[in-house]
Amino acid sequence: MKLARLGYGSKLLSATKDFSVALKLRENSGASAASVGESKVDLGLCWILSGRRRAGLALLEEGVAMMRGNQAPDGNAFLAMGLRSLERGARIAGRKDIAEAVQAERLSLANTIEAIDQARDLLWWR
Repeated sequence: MKLARLGYGSKLLSATKDFSVALKLRENSGASAASVGESKVDLGLCWILSGRRRAGLALLEEGVAMMRGNQAPDGNAFLAMGLRSLERGARIAGRKDIAEAVQAERLSLANTIEAIDQARDLLWWR
């Protein structure tokens, strides 16, 4: 997705296809809700970057909701990453209200789990 943001649109199409396949594989294999949620977050952000903002934001929100139930030791770290993607997607989709609420939650969670990489602000997305 980083290459897509730099102007390599074909990479975004490839990433969208790959994340769609990954989501189907996880759903069909009986993967955990958190794992399926992570795939939904990735695909949702791809959709937003490719112009499908409403559907992408809905998929991002659904994915983060699925990730909230992860009780694994690293579950909160993955949730923080999901929240970061949701915040980015909401800003791109023009939903500043959602982005600000998610940012507050992400920063609080990152502080709790001491995830410095997730505590950085997304200044360049504003």
